[in-house]
Amino acid sequence: MNIFDEFTEIIKHIERQKIRYALVGGVAMAFYAEPRFTQDVDLLIEPNDLEKVRQILEKNGYFESAEPWTFKSTPLTLHRFLKVIENDQMIIDLLL
Repeated sequence: MNIFDEFTEIIKHIERQKIRYALVGGVAMAFYAEPRFTQDVDLLIEPNDLEKVRQILEKNGYFESAEPWTFKSTPLTLHRFLKVIENDQMIIDLLL
């Protein structure tokens, strides 16, 4: 799977529903600064949009692959979603 194709497809649906988000992490760095190797997409969303984004991800073949966890140094909670096709996988982390 191509990380940028997956990102573009998911963002298209998120923007169609007018959900506010911020792209963070390695993909953001690749767009705005020095590209670096990354295997996931990190999106910051508002907590009240979690269910809408979850539905978008599930309709596109993703499932929540782990229990959410909250970082010790910040109030952010991470929800990890995974998509597997044959021997390939894609991870989208939602930070709330």
